[in-house]
Amino acid sequence: ETTSWARLHESRGSLTAWLLMGVGAAYLLWSLLKLFRQKRHVHFHLHDGDTAHAHVHDHGRLIHMHVHPKARLTPWVLFAIFVFGPCESLIPLMLSGFALGGAPAMFWVALLFSGATVMTIILSVAALLAGIRKVSLRFLERYAGAAAGFSLILCGAAIRFLGL
Repeated sequence: ETTSWARLHESRGSLTAWLLMGVGAAYLLWSLLKLFRQKRHVHFHLHDGDTAHAHVHDHGRLIHMHVHPKARLTPWVLFAIFVFGPCESLIPLMLSGFALGGAPAMFWVALLFSGATVMTIILSVAALLAGIRKVSLRFLERYAGAAAGFSLILCGAAIRFLGL
């Protein structure tokens, strides 16, 4: 007999994928509505020293303003979705660590796995940013939100239907 905890564990990858697709669809629709409802759009820029500012275009006049970053809900929603994500490769590693060295070894395996995962993400994003800064994509800036939503949908679909 399968317990409710086991059923939840078995379905969390699928649940994460559906949540990711749902957030992506909502963000895509919101971005498209915003894009087509407003004639005004904003171009955000980061300069040396991480100074952020934006140029607001009103099809004919340019307004310059400085933007102070605010806390947003989107990163926290994505964080919550990925917390539910499967880490099946970590489970056997932790069990092996426990079998070989007890709880301290299991702790170190989890810590090293987490550190390696975070560093891989940081280095991948840094490399992508270094490369993308060399390409001028200003004509696509107004579609960035829609592209982000669409990419979230694709990631969720890949997890759900391709088992990635």
